[in-house]
Amino acid sequence: MDTNTLDFCIKKLQEGYTVEWTKSTQEDGVFTFPRPIYPDWLMKELTPMAIMYGYRTRMEELEKNNTPIEQYELRDVLAEATYIVRSERFNDGVIATYVSNGRLLKLLLRLREILNNKEKEEQLWDGK
Repeated sequence: MDTNTLDFCIKKLQEGYTVEWTKSTQEDGVFTFPRPIYPDWLMKELTPMAIMYGYRTRMEELEKNNTPIEQYELRDVLAEATYIVRSERFNDGVIATYVSNGRLLKLLLRLREILNNKEKEEQLWDGK
């Protein structure tokens, strides 16, 4: 995982990034609906995180136990990231909702915390 991209995403979200939407159009009797336009920096971070098989079961467990993001393990972060990306595929605007309500920022901050702890753990084993 590229931590520079992660840090960039966190910074942009902390600065108040908001998702832009296309306008609906009508041409030759065909109507289009608005859809979100996501920047590359956001999708380059989210898409590789969406790798967890069995994410739905894990998400159900997290919701049932009302687990706060601050207590997520790495597998929980990946489960929710997979849920977000897969949901967006079938429902335009899911990512936009996670951006606007601040949950995506919390999720990425938790990922950053987990990675920082992992780096510290590795340094201990390396004798640094």
